[in-house]
Amino acid sequence: MNFIKYTFIYCLILTMTHCTTDTLQEQALAELNQTLKTQPEFIKVHAAEYLIWLGHTKEAREEFLKENELHGDQPKYRIGIWRVLAQTETDAEKKKIWYDKVYQAFGDLNGPDRLHASETLAKLKLSPQQRYPEATQQSLNDESRNLQVYTHWAVSYTDGADSNRFTKDFLQMLESDSNKIVRLISAYIIRKRKGLTPDEWTKLAQQALATPDSAELKKTLLNTAFVTFPGNMNNSEDYQKIKTAMTANHQQFSADERIQLAQALAESGDASDIPLLTAYLNNENSAGIYDVNTKEAADVRAAAAFAILKIKERSS
Repeated sequence: MNFIKYTFIYCLILTMTHCTTDTLQEQALAELNQTLKTQPEFIKVHAAEYLIWLGHTKEAREEFLKENELHGDQPKYRIGIWRVLAQTETDAEKKKIWYDKVYQAFGDLNGPDRLHASETLAKLKLSPQQRYPEATQQSLNDESRNLQVYTHWAVSYTDGADSNRFTKDFLQMLESDSNKIVRLISAYIIRKRKGLTPDEWTKLAQQALATPDSAELKKTLLNTAFVTFPGNMNNSEDYQKIKTAMTANHQQFSADERIQLAQALAESGDASDIPLLTAYLNNENSAGIYDVNTKEAADVRAAAAFAILKIKERSS
């Protein structure tokens, strides 16, 4: 009798745990779909990309085909629309249609979309070097440092490019560039490129840990070091210091800081990070920091939802 009783209780616990897990995943997926349907422009783009990267391409494609009909002529935002639609295509010829639109926007020297197009080309790992050499050279020497850096990133995907050289370029910009925004963009690029050597990572980690807590770049450096930790390294002590520092006082993070942390955890976090992300998903500790009814809050929730689902995907 006791055996039956305990077996029942054990099964009940398993069922409750399974339900709790499913409920959180369902909440996270529902949040992404809600953001996709209700939020404007690039918040919608972020939600669509999260869904695509989770394998829910159909929902993103349907929504952005509508967006293209409504806003396909709207400067800047249309680049985000084309970026999403390019990622939803499996047919190479159809994908090329969206790629070409982004290329052409970059190649238009008097167009309004060149910054957004350069960033999107880089994110899609497309180089404009051969197709638009004049526009590429102009962008690399443009007065806009942001345009310079994004174009440099896109050019790093040119066939035959020296990947190690470009990595060193971005590490150098991150370490010492006089322009704060360039340093932030460089950190993002390094997170996306990865592939740091153990020596490069150790130098980056030491820079991150040595940067004063009051410095705006501190959290970005920590997130970058966390995501780029080489899997073949044994330096777990510095890695644990990075993980501890990057999540310290996370309840007080701004909306943007929460988004950046969630994106880092989506790439390299584990099950121990789920409570933190669930708190962000549920708008906890946001009073006095941001209004939960704003698009920024929706962006935070979407990033947290994505991270939760990616961590669970890795652990399943």
